Amino acid sequence: RQDGTKVLLTILGDHQGIGVANLSEENQQKFAEILAWAVEEYNLDGIDFDDEWSKYGENPNFPSSVNGSFSGLVTKLRDELEARFPNEHKLITTYYYGDADNLSSTAVADMDYAWNVGFGTYVYSSAPSPWTNAKWSAQALSLNASYNILSLNQIKNYSQRSKEDGMGAIMTYDLRIHTEEDPLPALQKIGEGAFSGSVSRASTPANGYTKDWTATTGTAINYDDIN
Repeated sequence: RQDGTKVLLTILGDHQGIGVANLSEENQQKFAEILAWAVEEYNLDGIDFDDEWSKYGENPNFPSSVNGSFSGLVTKLRDELEARFPNEHKLITTYYYGDADNLSSTAVADMDYAWNVGFGTYVYSSAPSPWTNAKWSAQALSLNASYNILSLNQIKNYSQRSKEDGMGAIMTYDLRIHTEEDPLPALQKIGEGAFSGSVSRASTPANGYTKDWTATTGTAINYDDIN
């Protein structure tokens, strides 16, 4: 983060029949408040959404869908973030999957980026309405892959095209430590294509940073916990 990296919390479905697409207006507001609280509590740079694995329709306590649910959540979250951080812009992004294709123009105006669906060196798509290229990632690249020279050249070519087309982002995923799968070749081609620059790995520490945290079973946060 000292070098400019932004850290977001991704909100993903959990097989319980509830997600961003079936929240009542009251629950949209409550969830927006919880998310804004989490951004402040954990000193994050924003919220990312991924509408997968929610299994809508399998929870008798929630409808299978609520018209405008995701859009309402986004606009309420933007209001909450601006109230908590009046002098700082926090990011709201989404993977363009599930109910993300139903986001309203008002909600999209409150968001920063959307990530293209599908992965591969030959994946490239223009922004669907109401998104604009400035908020879109036309590319979607796995960093947990070993690319041959042809694929690396394709990454460079499409990264240059992303710049020429005014794309706001280039999406990568599944970053591993370089001793498992070195991401540097792909990142170098992104840098060459999009920025006419170079990407290098810091020599210190030679083997990366030591993990200084322990994974737990997670923390349940309820609406009452933030009030």
